Amino acid sequence: MQKLSREDIKRRVAALAPVDLGAAAALAQQVWGARPRKTEAARRLEAEGAERWLRTLGGRTFTGTFSGFHRELWAWYWKITMKRLAGLPLHEEELVFLAIWFRSGGKSSHVEWACIAEGACLGEGYVMYVCDTESQAKGHLAAIRNRLESSEIAASYPGLARPAVGKHGAQVGWRQDYLATASGWGIIPVGLEQGVRGGRQNDLRFTMIVLDDIDDIKDSPAAVEKKLDIISRSILPAGQADTIILFAQNLIHEDSVLNQILTRRSDVLSERVASGPVPAFEQLELQVKDAAESGLVWEIKSAVPTWPEIDMDAARRFLAKSGRSSFLAEYQHDFAGDAADLVLHNWDDDTHVITWSQFASVFGVREIPERWFKYPAHDWARTKSAYHANVAGIVSVSGQHEPLPGICFLHDCMSFEAGTQPEDVALRMLKTMAPRVEAGVDYWESLIKSTLSRQNLEHYITDTTSLLAARRETLARVLPPLVQPLLARKNYVRWRMSHERPDLQRLYRDVYGLPFVGVNPGRDGGIEILNHYLQVDESVAHPFKPGRLGYTRFYLIVPDEVAAYPSSLLPDRLHDSALARYQFRHWRNAPLKMTEAGVVERAAIKVNDDFGQMLQMNFFDNRVVAAPLNQAEQREAALPPRLQTAAINAVTDPDEKWRRVAARNTRRRRIEHQPHRRSGTRNPLQAWREMSERDGVSDG
Repeated sequence: MQKLSREDIKRRVAALAPVDLGAAAALAQQVWGARPRKTEAARRLEAEGAERWLRTLGGRTFTGTFSGFHRELWAWYWKITMKRLAGLPLHEEELVFLAIWFRSGGKSSHVEWACIAEGACLGEGYVMYVCDTESQAKGHLAAIRNRLESSEIAASYPGLARPAVGKHGAQVGWRQDYLATASGWGIIPVGLEQGVRGGRQNDLRFTMIVLDDIDDIKDSPAAVEKKLDIISRSILPAGQADTIILFAQNLIHEDSVLNQILTRRSDVLSERVASGPVPAFEQLELQVKDAAESGLVWEIKSAVPTWPEIDMDAARRFLAKSGRSSFLAEYQHDFAGDAADLVLHNWDDDTHVITWSQFASVFGVREIPERWFKYPAHDWARTKSAYHANVAGIVSVSGQHEPLPGICFLHDCMSFEAGTQPEDVALRMLKTMAPRVEAGVDYWESLIKSTLSRQNLEHYITDTTSLLAARRETLARVLPPLVQPLLARKNYVRWRMSHERPDLQRLYRDVYGLPFVGVNPGRDGGIEILNHYLQVDESVAHPFKPGRLGYTRFYLIVPDEVAAYPSSLLPDRLHDSALARYQFRHWRNAPLKMTEAGVVERAAIKVNDDFGQMLQMNFFDNRVVAAPLNQAEQREAALPPRLQTAAINAVTDPDEKWRRVAARNTRRRRIEHQPHRRSGTRNPLQAWREMSERDGVSDG
């Protein structure tokens, strides 16, 4: 065969169709003459493709069938390996692969052989194998070393099966913490806690980075954040521009490193090729064993595997040993079982979130009616990060006169950037709770500017502290007399905020007329009541979403344009209702903890809790109530349904209508002429109904 120059090979490989990897490999092998590290048979085997290569050299590992997700990995890996062998450049979008496979889906075996394939096909390279702990990484390294010492590897890649030898004949690396082969390929194990210290050998840069077994079910949010920080600031920068990165793992839990990368809550590895999440079973039905003595033991009733080689006995043992929730998370990437760890465990974004248009479809207006009781709350913070924020919002309760009485609505959620001044917070709350626009200009903002400009305070006060105090004193004479009557008319009945900031309470109250009072609901105050309100009855129609089931007594109202859940955004970039929705889905309890006295303790984690704590302030003493019926409405409600105004107006027969009106009037006169009785603590509406029943007036 004619010897081709490297440039000729590059041109010919570039001209091939992307799927013609066999032909690409055949051309690439013509540069092998400069790399005497493999046999002629090995070169031919590489040209036949990845699956043939794996079955020939790793026959003891790959005894069963390959599934579609296995082939996805090797189609990606073999293509870029052949490009590297031919000296072709790699593009940014093809350097990263996420293998999100279920437990026992062959992740580690395929990844370990991908490392071996680099040393075999390229003859050189330097791999960093990263796990949560160094001992885990060393375990993978030991498995790779055993495979390198096989007779199949020695026969095809003699340089890969032998340790590197130094200038004086000593082995350079064939240890549990470092493998270096005679062909020029090496690999080191790295634990996230230990980092890359000492990992570089002879100034080599890593050509491949493997991330495997990174997450742990016990990881706290702080631990996950630390792992992401180590990966992004220590592990990945150790590579070079064309380093390939392979992250293989199941998702473990909803807030894991891999799931945050997959859902783009983290922007690490944002350009990538993803395989999965691949569940173990396309169809799965679990059941509890019938035997009474077995207790709550789950078993697989029926299942359709996504891969024929799944070890069903191992899956059954895992289910019986670890339970349903762990099984679904590990095998199916299903975190529904994690709901027990959520503080608001009844929260369902699809059910509880409605738009203003959907609200208006029931109540006829795109704003909260003035008559409803409203309960503002404010959780103050100076920060705005992925886990904490300065927030405020309003809970309003539909009046007893409405078609859906006593329903709680959270609306006008507000979050503020880090370092936002309390004056800016107060102004936004004022503009939200008592909006007023004149000639296209916000009234409150214009009023504040004009009031301060008339005083010319800057002209004779030079001290910043004194100037700030003078401005507040000036506004305190103007704003509260205007604000407080408006808020009273709109039925803002109770204001609550963080108890540890009495200085802010005074500022909001005295300067802006916002009468916040500090409260401390405790660590779990109001949580039980909130979960009661959030319960969903799947047998009743959803009142705001025609055609679907799900009735509840708590809703979050969002603008129409942000109806979709913001799953692709980072939490520190979320604001207002989007941040509230994210936090409700990720506010978790700490793991169960038993004290020395034998008391089991469990409390909410102080992460993603800002809007939740704001709700706690309103609900911890169960004083969120609806506006009551007025006297006329109580009398109307005490009448039988067929004699109420709406029912009579719907009657088309004149005679029937007259009979009902007459019966209604008789009933009303009898009720109104009853002597007033003390009803004690009875419900007034119930008292009216009791009087009506005692009358015994015919309904006509």
